Amino acid sequence: MQKIQISDIVKICLFPFLVYIISHSLNLLYNPEDVWWWPNILFHFSGGFSMAVSGYFILDLAKNYNKIKTANIFIDFILILNFVMAMAVVWEFYELISDTYFFTHSQLSNADTMNDLIMGGVGALFFCLFWLLRRIVAKLAK
Repeated sequence: MQKIQISDIVKICLFPFLVYIISHSLNLLYNPEDVWWWPNILFHFSGGFSMAVSGYFILDLAKNYNKIKTANIFIDFILILNFVMAMAVVWEFYELISDTYFFTHSQLSNADTMNDLIMGGVGALFFCLFWLLRRIVAKLAK
């Protein structure tokens, strides 16, 4: 049985971690909603995109270790998209807990939370469509 390498874990975690560090650092420096409206949208879009990249790496790793087999690339597409949406919900729970117990101001309203979930999904959808298009073009080129 093959063991998961440290490089696999780094590949999975690096991009979402960088997005988190950048967005959290900017939120600590100033409240973006007071200055510009778009950084929050950009960070949730980037978070969704980065989690889709991680979901792709997890799925690829599981396939390489013969832990999962999927019928086609459209099933992979759905799995990655569902992974990201689940992680977006977990992220919103994190924001709720942070606001409740640490007195942060991550969730301004229900509409803001829904917008965050939607933007995470759009980021994931953007990655999935790009990845799917790339796979289709590669198959056609063969």
